[in-house]
Amino acid sequence: MARQIVNLEKLTEAQEALQAAVDLMAEAVAVVTVGNTGEPTKRITIEVGETLHHRIKLDCVNRRVNLTDAVREVVERAWPTEASDKAA
Repeated sequence: MARQIVNLEKLTEAQEALQAAVDLMAEAVAVVTVGNTGEPTKRITIEVGETLHHRIKLDCVNRRVNLTDAVREVVERAWPTEASDKAA
């Protein structure tokens, strides 16, 4: 059986570099924005029936739009910003 030599200093350096990369990725995820708003996002999860889900997906495919963007548009129309309310 071959004997394996571990360089603890190199292993520690690699672990520190990996942790730094993970920390940077976490920061990047924390500042993800939607569109050009520059606003941090929050996730909303809802459950819909299978047939409604199918209808929504088919409509998005037919209109060549992203499902997330289509749902976001519906939500924005239901709860417009105050500026949108005053303009209407």
